[in-house]
Amino acid sequence: MDIVYSINSFPYGLIASQLASLIIQNVTTNNLVSITVNNINVTITFQNNVTPTEQNQVQTIVNNYIPTSCQFNGSTGPTGQQGATGFTGQQGPTGFTGPTGFTGPTGPQGITGLTGPTGFTGPQGIPGSAINTGATGPTGFTGPQGIPGSATNTGATGPTGTSRLGLFYFNSGANLANNRFLVNSGQNTNEQQAQWPLTTTSICQNLTVVLENAPGLGNSRLFTIRKNGVNQTLQVTISGTSTTGANNVNAVTFNQFDLLSLIHTQTGPSPANGVGSCSVEFKT
Repeated sequence: MDIVYSINSFPYGLIASQLASLIIQNVTTNNLVSITVNNINVTITFQNNVTPTEQNQVQTIVNNYIPTSCQFNGSTGPTGQQGATGFTGQQGPTGFTGPTGFTGPTGPQGITGLTGPTGFTGPQGIPGSAINTGATGPTGFTGPQGIPGSATNTGATGPTGTSRLGLFYFNSGANLANNRFLVNSGQNTNEQQAQWPLTTTSICQNLTVVLENAPGLGNSRLFTIRKNGVNQTLQVTISGTSTTGANNVNAVTFNQFDLLSLIHTQTGPSPANGVGSCSVEFKT
């Protein structure tokens, strides 16, 4: 049950708020539910129908506070019963048929069907007539025999071919060590594990050596070709600040099954560490 007061005096909102506060403080009842202020209206909501005592208390507070500024709208009556549902009206006439819609887009092409079976082979045609073959021509005459060549026309003997040239490579694979036999990428203390057998008679020459680092002053490194475990004159010594050396003067002849090896030795207090690479030519 609601009682609504409309504030007609300025300032509306302030007066409505102060009036709501006074009613809350002075109306003594458990029937009061809430007081709502909305712009110029003050709505007092009771849980049940408002009693004359409650209405007098509220009206007294309103008259004492603003006797000429409020308008009492009275309590809202209970909601009446819902009226009966009216009769259903007659069905209206059928509407006009709408225009035909636009034709939709053409759908995608269907999957190509399987290839049909191969048709039957047609009958063989009639063979052509043999009478249209031309006659065989006559055999030609045999030509005369040529004049025999002279035995004195044999060509001169060609020059002797050049000899074959091959290379052998040696690399320490790590810092050079004294009294070691070099192989392709390493060093051995056992000469038998560093020997190479020759395949044919050939001349070993042009020993060439490159060092990673120079030996240093007072130091030297010696690389010597060995034949069947014996030192040969084909040697290269690199000393001091040099890093390269070659022997183009001496040569060693090897026969098939002779064993080739290369030994490195060093002199001096402390040659600089480094890798050594060597190559030698073989001429047949």
